[in-house]
Amino acid sequence: MAKKKAHKRPGPTPGKPATIRADRLVAARKARGWSAWQLCNEAGLQPSQLTAIENGHRDPQLRAFKPLCQALGVSADHLLGLD
Repeated sequence: MAKKKAHKRPGPTPGKPATIRADRLVAARKARGWSAWQLCNEAGLQPSQLTAIENGHRDPQLRAFKPLCQALGVSADHLLGLD
C-alpha cells in the first residue's frame, strides 16, 4: 500500500524569499471598494509599481510592502499566503 504524502502548508522555501500572493492583494483592495489608483494614493506607490505587483511580475520591496499591508488593513502573513 502506498503511503500518503503529507500535505505541506504553502509558504516560503528556506533560502528563498517569500512571494506576495497577488490574488490576495487584489481581493483585499476590492474588498475595500478601492480602485488601484486609490490604493496607490493610500500606500504611496506609483501606479506602475502596483500594476506589476498585482500582475505577479514583481514583489514589492519592503518599503512598499508595509504601507500596502497598513493601507489594506491586512497582515503581512495574509499577503504572503502564510495564514
